[in-house]
Amino acid sequence: MVIPFKGHTIFAFADTHGMYRRLAIPAEADILICAGDACEGFNPADLQDFFAWYTAIPAKLRIFVPGNHDCIFGHVHEEGLQRKAILGGTTFLNMSYYEELRRNLGR
Repeated sequence: MVIPFKGHTIFAFADTHGMYRRLAIPAEADILICAGDACEGFNPADLQDFFAWYTAIPAKLRIFVPGNHDCIFGHVHEEGLQRKAILGGTTFLNMSYYEELRRNLGR
């Protein structure tokens, strides 16, 4: 999901479950946020591959949030990139790409 913020372009995502190379990361994204579940399970080789891919993307700032946290989260696969809630002045966004990436496996 692309989020314009104070002159920056943030690209936030979660729940790629090993399909991260299928993401179309916008060239103008200068801040990347991964909100967890980058790999399927906890395989050190898969994690190493993910971080090699993630750090090779040109960006001014990369943030990795392991697991579910406030504001940017994943894990709700069925409502990925759709769910937005505002509670007490805080905006919560579901960055799960899992269902979108699974749908596009045949392309």
